[in-house]
Parts: sequence; C-alpha cells; structure tokens
Amino acid sequence: MGQVNQPSNLLDRIIRIEKRVEDIWKKVGLASAVIRRGGLTLLDDAYLRMVDDNNTEIVYIGPDQDGKQIIRIRRDSGADVLFTYTAGGRQFWALTDNARQIVVSDDAVSGQGIARPWLPIPVQTSRYDHLPSTPLTDWDQLQNTGYRPKQHPLWSVLIKHCTTAPDTKGEVRLVLDGVQVGTTIPVEYYNTWAGVGPFPVPGTHMSAHILELQARRTAGTGRVGASMAVEGLQS
Repeated sequence: MGQVNQPSNLLDRIIRIEKRVEDIWKKVGLASAVIRRGGLTLLDDAYLRMVDDNNTEIVYIGPDQDGKQIIRIRRDSGADVLFTYTAGGRQFWALTDNARQIVVSDDAVSGQGIARPWLPIPVQTSRYDHLPSTPLTDWDQLQNTGYRPKQHPLWSVLIKHCTTAPDTKGEVRLVLDGVQVGTTIPVEYYNTWAGVGPFPVPGTHMSAHILELQARRTAGTGRVGASMAVEGLQS
C-alpha cells in the first residue's frame, strides 16, 4: 500500500494549487489596488488605458501609431474632451466640444501662443479731433464697456487722449462700478497714451461689472477727448 500525506505529496499538491490560483488570477485580472507610497512607472512605450462597460476607450496615455507619446480623454460617447496630437512636427494639446470641434488649443506650427480661440484685437481712433470728447468742466462719460462678466481676476487699460485746441487742458479717469481706479490723468493738446492697471476686479467669477472712461475740461475753450482699450489678465 502506497504512502499517504507524506511531505513530498503535500508539496506537489501545494504547487498544483498555487499554479491553478495563478492561472485564475491571470484570467480575472487586477480588480483594485492601492499605492500608498511611491508611484506607478510605465517603461519602454507601455501605456495606460481605461475602457468603460460599453467598450468605449475613455482615457489613453501612451504611444500613438507613429510612436509619439499622447494623452487622450474622451466622453462616454467616444468624442474627445482633451487630446495631444502632432502637426508640423510639433505636438499640441486641444480641448473640444461635444461636436468634436476644437475650442482651445496651443499653436503647434509656431510653437508658441494659442491657435484657438481666435481673439479680437481692439483698435483705437487715431485722429485727435475724432476721439470721443466733451467740453464739460464736470466729469462726463466718453466710453464704457457695458456690463461685462468677470472672467479674469485683473483688467488693464490703455488710454489715448488729447484736447482739440492748444489753449485747452483737461483730465481723464477710469471708474469701475462707480469707483475710480488708478490716478487721474492730465490731458493737453498732443496725442499721448497712458496705461492704467493691471487692477483687481471685485466680485466672483462671472459677476457683472462696468468700466467707464470719463473726462472733463479744466482750462481753455476746446474739448477733451479720449478712448480706451481694455483687456483681461491673469494674476
């Protein structure tokens, strides 16, 4: 009669059980994991990919078909949210809307600045006698922004100013929501520029604010003219 439950037989059984567990584990895959220290490093063009229960790729970080490293994040419809791509030999990143149209991206060809959105460039009147102007000795509003949403924490203003006659002097100022910002600027009979800011805009994101350009005559018989260009800035 053969030996039963001897150490050699037990060892063989343990080895077989471990192999079966290993095979099952490979089929099941990693269900969850926690990394308390250190991190996860992918080497030699390995990639990270997340696929939802509808087999839609939601996140991909790794090489593309040309071997360029990319990041791609998609909506559950499969449409892109954010991606990096290559154009003109340079990589660029882009945010897209639900219609797969690029909303914001940097410029790949030049390698600097943004490609989209296309931003308007404000212009100003050049002729001194065509500037918005006033003959009043009390503060008079020449221009305003209308009520604009606060999308940047700071605003900066460039003011062009001049009087219409050599004997005339005046002043211009900026008023934000009824409160003057910056200093009062003297105006005489020659075209010149003055910058005000950057200055903080009060309120919360998307709160509405109005900026006014005001002028008044302090001497002479002519008019005091000015115009402004306003831009938002980061902190």
